[in-house]
Formats: sequence, C-alpha cells, structure tokens
Amino acid sequence: SSASYTVGGLLGYGSASGGSECYVRENTVENCVMTASYNVGGLLGYGSNSGGLTEIDGNAVENCTVKARNSHAGGIAGCNYAAGFGNITDCTVSNTTVQASSYAGGICSTFTRT
Repeated sequence: SSASYTVGGLLGYGSASGGSECYVRENTVENCVMTASYNVGGLLGYGSNSGGLTEIDGNAVENCTVKARNSHAGGIAGCNYAAGFGNITDCTVSNTTVQASSYAGGICSTFTRT
C-alpha cells in the first residue's frame, strides 16, 4: 500500500471522540509493504481520540516493511494521539523493517497522552 500521507495495514486513520469507543483487536497483518511521507503503521497509520477510548490490543504485524519517507513510522501504529484514554497492549511485531527520517519505533513512533 502506498500513499502520500497516513497509511496502515488495516486502517489509515482511526478516531474516537466525545465518549465514543474505537477498538482494534486480534488482527494479523503479514507479508506487506507500506510507504507514505508521514504516519505509516503496520496496523494503524494515525490514531486519535478526543475524550473517547481507543484500544489497540492483541494484534500482530509479521514480515512487513513499514516506511515513512519523512516521519512517524511504527510497527503497530505510525502515530497515536490520546486526549482521552488510549492503550496499545499485547501486540507483537516480528521480521518487520520500520524506517523513517525521524520518529520510528518498533511498536509506535510517538504516543502522546494529554
């Protein structure tokens, strides 16, 4: 999968706000190549919540390449911003290459909770 901004193996962009809930559970993404300028994740490109709940739990990314030409690449999530309650738990990344000019992480490039 390739785009200029926000790419994920399952979701490019996920959001929960105002008491809503967003769950991403027990998925496996495998044998893929994802490339974009910003916010690239093996599972989720960009996750955001504003007063809601976002849970990423029990997911796996295997045998993939996750590449941000500029910034924010993560094996599970490219970038996650939680202005409410957000968690990434029990996720695995194996045999996967994660690359970015800045902000690269095996699970998540940046996780901000305010």
